[in-house]
Formats: sequence, structure tokens, C-alpha cells
Amino acid sequence: MIERLIFRMMLLPVASIMVIAGGIANGAQQERRPMDLIPGWTDESLEGFVAEDIWPSRHPLLINLVARLRNISASSVERYLVSTADLEIDRELLSDDAWHGYFFDLQGNAISVQQIKLDKELAERVGLDRLLLTTVELASGIKCQVVSDRVPEIWETKPNSLNEFIRCPGLLLKTLDDGRPVFITERLGWFPKQVSQSLGVSDSHVWLSNHGVDLSLLDLLEMKSVQPINRQETELFLQMLSTVSNVDSVTPQALEQQVVGWLEAPPEHVGKFYRIDGHVRRVTRVAVEDPALRQRYDLESYFQLDVFIEHPDLVVNIVDEQGKPVLDNDGYPVTYKGQYSVMVFCDQLPDELKLGNELSQNVNLEVSIGCFYLKTIRHKNFRSRTAQGEYWKDTPMLVGFPPLKAKLIPGPTWPYTLGVVLSSGLLGLFLFYAWRFSRQDQAGRKNSSELPEKIDLDF
Repeated sequence: MIERLIFRMMLLPVASIMVIAGGIANGAQQERRPMDLIPGWTDESLEGFVAEDIWPSRHPLLINLVARLRNISASSVERYLVSTADLEIDRELLSDDAWHGYFFDLQGNAISVQQIKLDKELAERVGLDRLLLTTVELASGIKCQVVSDRVPEIWETKPNSLNEFIRCPGLLLKTLDDGRPVFITERLGWFPKQVSQSLGVSDSHVWLSNHGVDLSLLDLLEMKSVQPINRQETELFLQMLSTVSNVDSVTPQALEQQVVGWLEAPPEHVGKFYRIDGHVRRVTRVAVEDPALRQRYDLESYFQLDVFIEHPDLVVNIVDEQGKPVLDNDGYPVTYKGQYSVMVFCDQLPDELKLGNELSQNVNLEVSIGCFYLKTIRHKNFRSRTAQGEYWKDTPMLVGFPPLKAKLIPGPTWPYTLGVVLSSGLLGLFLFYAWRFSRQDQAGRKNSSELPEKIDLDF
């Protein structure tokens, strides 16, 4: 008991003096509490919410804080995060009002989800039409209420029969009369521990979850987008890329490549593990421009591989944005037969491929790669000039491990190229003189055919 009290006395001053970048006034560092990250609250409003005995609550402070958490960066929250590894969340701790307004690293099992509907006027003002109230059983056995803007969409199909592991930063606001603490967060991170057909969780998803990938981020993927990786998808993309880069263990059971499925039904394949075999035609280095992301994932750059998958039975029909078949200049449907290109992202190249200081390079590399399917994008294709104008090509994107095997197919060397050029030149000269001889022969035959049949001679 005394040791715990001493630890609190040490931790509270440390947490209270942590400084937000830019919070310097009059040459001195400005002290802030964690709740100062969220504008629009006052001590009076917090006291009013704590004193309120209605639950579920629609208190303005609660709604305002949940709405504004969307604009708080993860790095800012992490500065104030009180890890449960250092301080166990127990009833004694939660009964201490001094901890209200601090972020805790919540870990436990989500049991149920309840919607709190907001009236139309309030919804328009804060940009939310509802709050989601999740009952979570923490590792210590305490059941708490977590109010958020989002939960995994699939959860709402089974709101009362969940048993899913979650992890998220939670801001402690109050403790209800029955002893349940109330936390708020932007969203609940989802880390499933077992396969669930009803929730769409496969072996591949469990593997990603066990290696730190938050599956709640799958809901943010935008299929058939023009931009390969948009802002809201960056977190998921880098989590997956970092995972396959740093994990040296058994991979999930690989499925056969499903090019047609990736194009026609992308959501059914997201996060699943496939093995693809094909030829890399181009490799491009992509820089991670955000300094915070570079530091967080220890990643300066990664590589994009344009891989052509070949299969004799592969036929992909090309359609326009309305889903109608695209026709060529002769009125026939445009199709890809036997070969289709996909994008694979990884942070390591095989030893057979040396990019050096170049940003991109055309290659011919035969590879076999284990990949997680991410999404399908839509972009204009250079073959899109048809009788109907331009069309868009859909391209699957995957995040891959370093290639399982790679064989560089060398291009033509300069002696070979020189030999081809000389041979072509000699062949051209031969054909030219053959043509010229033929013309001369035809002219001679024509002249001989014009001689008169009878010639009169005078003696």
C-alpha cells in the first residue's frame, strides 16, 4: 500500500509536467494536463459530468470530447499514456479522483456494444449521429464502459455476443455508482485471438493480429480508389509493412493467387495471405516522407514491385466506370488473357536485384512471394485509347515478405546487341540488292517483249 502511494506521488508530477510541442510561453514551458490536448472543456463541465447520475449519458462534455479525439494525433496521446504494465488498473486506482482525465493503455475483451443515438440538432453541431458504448472486461477482471466514435463494423452485426480482444488508449472520465469506470477513445483497436467465421476472421487475420496489426483499420480501406494509399489507410499499410519486414517466423498457410477475385470481390480477400508467382518488370523506391512515421516504424523507404502474373486460363474482362464492357476499335471486348499485373510492396529486395541509388529500374525477375492482399486501386492505363475513349484499369495491391525465390533473367548484352544490329544490316542490304536485281530483270524482260515480230531488210 505504501509503495503504491509513493509510486502515484512520483508518477502524477511527471505526467502533469509533460509538455506539448509549441506550448512555450514567456520563455517557460507551459504545464498541461492530458485533457488539455482536447479543446472545449472546462473544470466545471467535467465536474458536472462526474456528478451526473444518468447512464448511458448524452452529456455535452462527453459528446464533445469523443468528437474532438479524432483530431488528436497518436503521438500526442502516447506522451500521456499511463501503461498498465507500469500501473495496474484496479478498483483502488479508479476510485482516486486524481486520475480522472488521464489516458490509460486499455487491454481486455469487448463483450457487447450499444448505440447511443443523438438528436438531429446535436448531431449536426458535433458531426456525430451516435456514440458507441462498449462493455470491456479488463485484464484485471474489472468491467468498464468505453465510449467511442467507432468500433469494427462487423461487431454491430453481433453486438451482444462478442468476446474480442481490444487495445486502445482510454481517457478516464469518471466511475459510475456501480464501480464501472468510464473511458473515452476515438476507436477500439481490434486484435482477434481466434478464427471466427461469423466475424470474418481467418488464420491470416489472427496471424496479423498476433504480430501487432490492428484489424479495426481494415474498415478504413477505400476500394477502387485512384490514390494508392490515402491518408486514412497509411497506418494500416505501415503496420502491415513493418510486420512482414521484422517478423522471422512461420507465415500463415498461403492460398492460391486470386486475380479475378481481387478484382471482382475485393472485401472478401482483404488481409488474407496468398502466394504469387510471376515476373517483376519494374521496381520503384518509395520514400516515407512523414518524419513521425519514419521514426515510429523505423522505415525510411520501401519498394513497389510491378509483378506480372501468368496463367494460361486467366481471362480478365475490362469494364468502364459503369461496369459496361469496353470495346476496341473493331467493336470487340477488351480483355487481358493469360497475364495480369499486380503491385507488391516490401521493404527488402532479393540479393539478385540491386537498385543502388536509382529511384526505379526496369528488370526481368522471376519471383515467388508470400503476400497479404490489401486493396484494389483504379488508374488510367496506357492501352485505354479505344473507340469509346479512355478506360480505367483495376490493379490489386499486396504487402509482401521478401521473395521466397528470385531468378534474374538477364537482358541482352552489348555483344549480342551489336550482333543483332550487324545481322539486321546485312539482311537489309541483301534484300535491297535482291529487290534491285528483280527490278532490273523485269525491265529487261519488258524491253525484249516489245521487239517487232518481223523486220524488213533492204539490200
